Amino acid sequence: MNKRYVIISKFRFTLFIFFLIFLINCIISLILPSQLVYGNIQKSSYSKVHISKGDTLWDIAKEHNSKNYDLRKVVYDIEFINGISNANIHPGDIIKIPIY
Repeated sequence: MNKRYVIISKFRFTLFIFFLIFLINCIISLILPSQLVYGNIQKSSYSKVHISKGDTLWDIAKEHNSKNYDLRKVVYDIEFINGISNANIHPGDIIKIPIY
């Protein structure tokens, strides 16, 4: 007694599959957190710093870390706010530093 299923309309079957995938995607996106690991930055809470020769993100993060946060978090926040994908900064650049 094996049941066989026959697809009568390929269009309706394809539409059903796409709807099912969309529904599963929506459920997964609601269940999983959509925030970043370090998403505590407020948009207006930053100061601007002019980059001098020899400055690094790590040194700037040390100088502006008033509450003794993890320096890796501060460097990540600086990169995130400024849209920096790597740690290359150049003299004359102006970057935003988060104020915690």
